[in-house]
Amino acid sequence: MSRASAAMISVALCVLAFGCDGGGASPRPTPPSATAPTPTATPPRPGETGIADVDRVVAALLSGDAERVRSAVGYVRVPCEVEPEGLGAPPACRSSEAEGTPVDVFQGAQCEGFYVRPEEMQSVVDGIVSAPLELYAVFESGDRWPEGEYVAVFATDVVDRPERDARAAVIAHGWMVGFHFGCAMTPEEYLDFYGVTPEELILHQPKP
Repeated sequence: MSRASAAMISVALCVLAFGCDGGGASPRPTPPSATAPTPTATPPRPGETGIADVDRVVAALLSGDAERVRSAVGYVRVPCEVEPEGLGAPPACRSSEAEGTPVDVFQGAQCEGFYVRPEEMQSVVDGIVSAPLELYAVFESGDRWPEGEYVAVFATDVVDRPERDARAAVIAHGWMVGFHFGCAMTPEEYLDFYGVTPEELILHQPKP
């Protein structure tokens, strides 16, 4: 099996894990503050979408500053399971939590999906800022990720690959509620794999 085929299979598993409803996940994130940002009618500047909720998160990610990235993080509420099994299973309950207790989680993925509790987010943020990101595209998530409204796709250089790797942030109501750490796919392959059409692209700026 070729590396590209293996990557596609792995990302398909990621879709199963990341795109399911997590046993009753709420599509609305639980922000760290009471009021989420609201869209504005300001004309977009180069490299921006003009959607304030999206541009705020993108700017934080492009800054490479861990505190700014952390300030853009939101969570989805998912009922936990005492003994979760398989890809896409809900987060595991802790000893103090009964089966089905709604818990706040951030949804991560690196070929396969995983959940992160708020107090565990620092390691995820550190991973996000460990390599510079370059904005590649933004599109509406549609039914690809029920917990998200938009997806911002980034490119980053990696040591062991000549091609750039794709990274992606899932955004809902002005907060980043998920992050894809890549699965050996270029940004172009990422858009192609998820079937993003040119008409769906809000912003697209491929590197010359």
